[in-house]
Amino acid sequence: MDKRNFIKNSKSGIKRIIFSRTFIVVLLLLVQAVFLFLILGILKDYFFYSYWGTVLISAVTCIIIANRRGNPSYKLSWMFLILLLPVFGILFYIFVETQRVPKIINKMLDMRRLYITEYGSQDLEVFHSLERSSPETANLSRYLYKETHFPVYQNTQIRYFSSGEAFFPELVKCLESAESFIFMEYFSFAEGKMWNTILDILKRKVKEGVEVRFLYDGTCSFKMPYNYSKQLESWGIKCHVFNQIRPVLSTVQNNRDHRKITVVDGRIACTGGINLEDAYINAEVRYGYWKDTAVILRGDAVKSFTFMFLQSWNLYKKVHVKSYEKYFPRS
Repeated sequence: MDKRNFIKNSKSGIKRIIFSRTFIVVLLLLVQAVFLFLILGILKDYFFYSYWGTVLISAVTCIIIANRRGNPSYKLSWMFLILLLPVFGILFYIFVETQRVPKIINKMLDMRRLYITEYGSQDLEVFHSLERSSPETANLSRYLYKETHFPVYQNTQIRYFSSGEAFFPELVKCLESAESFIFMEYFSFAEGKMWNTILDILKRKVKEGVEVRFLYDGTCSFKMPYNYSKQLESWGIKCHVFNQIRPVLSTVQNNRDHRKITVVDGRIACTGGINLEDAYINAEVRYGYWKDTAVILRGDAVKSFTFMFLQSWNLYKKVHVKSYEKYFPRS
């Protein structure tokens, strides 16, 4: 009887794996990869013509890459790959460069950054104070402000946490203190003590009239139900999925949201390397003791975290600056 049950359970387990969403996605990606390698195999039958053709095309491609604007190390990497593996390198370069979606995402992010200028202009007094105390740090700050429009702030207290289990109780306190809004943006989360505790607070805060938004990366669909965002919406939690995983061989799959941000009422921000999973607070032993760190900020610098969240949240929306006003209270 035990043997029959074991065989039956094994068969049902195999069936679940074969018909699971993860298996289907991986299978379709492999099929597309095999198709590309078959094309390379066909070119081998015409070695003489393909060899000299690729040598010529490789040389032309390297000249084009060398004369393009961009990061020199990025260009050198492509040139090295094309010269080492001409056929594969050229096809891969064409494949990557013709991917429009990642470029569109970067362009939209750049447009969203412009909205911060009204709420995050650099206080020159603060910057000059930094210049006097640390010229090297001021140079870095100047570069970051020029490229991302995030200024340097004063009037901010920062508390450091050396582990997830030290950070988690304080994160709970921050969420419990919310009166106006809670923004959470995370790369990964999973069922367990940590997420269930947070979810209970979020559902309760929604009932208290607090605006709650939760943004998570599409790779979470391998751990959580594919339409989990709809479940959160049904509880009154506004939810978006960043770049949902789809069975398409594309470089857009590499555009992931690795942020770990919580913003409470525009006055508290939590960030660091800790995702919302039990392994990060060592409530679950996965790979031994999990060592990660976090910080909690209170004060002016929280403005930048508020904007970073809204930047990702509104990535695929038409945004008006006025939609940000209530999240950046004027001092």
